[in-house]
Amino acid sequence: MHPGAIILMHENHGQTVRALINIFAALQRKHLRAVSVPQLLTDDPPSATQLRAGRTGCGVRGVTALTGA
Repeated sequence: MHPGAIILMHENHGQTVRALINIFAALQRKHLRAVSVPQLLTDDPPSATQLRAGRTGCGVRGVTALTGA
């Protein structure tokens, strides 16, 4: 987890719901907070260089978005 990371979580799986306690604790330890993808794009939009690079321009690895607290 790092600022700008996008984490895909399936809310329909019990194990994901149970994992949320650990996920939010890890976010707090790293001084990160969960935001929506639209909020992430508003707070930290991709640069023109990243947009030109397409999918790989933002280091896409995989969606809750993370931003520095």
